[in-house]
Amino acid sequence: MNLINNELFKLHMKKRLFPFFILNFIADVLLISFVLIKKDSIFYSLINGQNFPLFSLEITTVFSIIFSCMSVYDLFIYEDKSGTLCNELLTPLKRKEVVFSKFFAIMLELGVFFVVNLIFSYTISSVFLQFGDVFSYCGVFLPFKDGLLKTIVSYILILFPLSGVTSFAILLYFLISKKIKYPGYLFFMVLSVSIMGLFELIVSNRSFSSWTCGSYRNIFHYFVLNMTFKTILEVLFFTVVTVFFLFLSVSIFKKREFNA
Repeated sequence: MNLINNELFKLHMKKRLFPFFILNFIADVLLISFVLIKKDSIFYSLINGQNFPLFSLEITTVFSIIFSCMSVYDLFIYEDKSGTLCNELLTPLKRKEVVFSKFFAIMLELGVFFVVNLIFSYTISSVFLQFGDVFSYCGVFLPFKDGLLKTIVSYILILFPLSGVTSFAILLYFLISKKIKYPGYLFFMVLSVSIMGLFELIVSNRSFSSWTCGSYRNIFHYFVLNMTFKTILEVLFFTVVTVFFLFLSVSIFKKREFNA
């Protein structure tokens, strides 16, 4: 746990998360403004303080993917370049512990990001859109307590595909570090997102298109619509993908030599 706390401290010192809070808040305000403009239509008239956080969740997830790649750069590539990663290897730490502690620190930061957005989206939508009498989403109507539970669990479930994104970005660092010693910040960001986007494009309209990190919305759609079996399959799939990417990263990491 001390290792994870240490990595969390490094991320806090970078102060990357605060700009994403601001961007997400602005996006929520713009989305609410759009809903108010379109309030006469049947679809937008059903959006209220109870279901708005689920619409906001899709925006938050997009920002989270970017933040995840940025954090991987900070904790791996930047530390590799600055020599911090090499210094960590001079301690009794195992390379597996280094990789996993950085991974879990990023995921905890993402968890904080989602909790703050959940609270903000409930607050601002209840003020401007009114709280509403029932929770409604894609034809599902529930009382407040059930809708709240669905929303909270949806915010937790979205972390599974994001763990796949984070572990992929970590693996990408170890793969490209063989060819490019210290890839630039923008280069790594564009490369990470482009590869994931290209994969999404290739598998779109295919039978397995729902098993990709870009189809993140499926996991909470299935849950809200009471498609329990599909929800469990999505969770298991992204768990396996995450573990596979992480252990592959560790395997490559163990073979790499560092010069002190």
